[in-house]
Amino acid sequence: MNYAGYTKLQTVVALTVLTLASVAIVVPVQHSYDEAGRLQVLAVGTQFRAAVLLVKETWWLRHQPQEAFIRVRADQSGESADLASAVMVVQTNAQGWPVDAWPLAEQTEDARITERAPVAPDQQQRCQNLWHGLLINAPPISGSRDGIRVEATQNGCRYVTQRGGEIDYHMPDGRVRLTIR
Repeated sequence: MNYAGYTKLQTVVALTVLTLASVAIVVPVQHSYDEAGRLQVLAVGTQFRAAVLLVKETWWLRHQPQEAFIRVRADQSGESADLASAVMVVQTNAQGWPVDAWPLAEQTEDARITERAPVAPDQQQRCQNLWHGLLINAPPISGSRDGIRVEATQNGCRYVTQRGGEIDYHMPDGRVRLTIR
């Protein structure tokens, strides 16, 4: 008999080799994906921590007022156009740690900020305000695959990435804790 094509043994061997090659490729790619998630939490968390410390430093340089309103420039290209490159006002507590942020309504030549903060309805909104007020090019809050979920905690905020990492901010003492999974 004259057979054209591969034998069953040759087909099984070829499929086995292809399967092993696929597994050998998928495992490093999955590891790279997981590592990217860890690096995202580390990068964004470090940027958030640096911004908190910068606000604290500015508060200190202003001779530690009871409550400070500090201007920061925010570039929020991922958000609505009216907030893009906005000047944000960051409010501090009596210890100099950021507790709220909002866009400055108008630019004035006077360095002092005379208007009071719009009253944030709840702690959840204040956490969102801080996220956008302190971070430049902040990842978007929820709604997208790479978004951040905001949770209000008893004394601060928790920012959870879609890949499971967490950035915890404790408002009374300015601690920023990163949990990388």
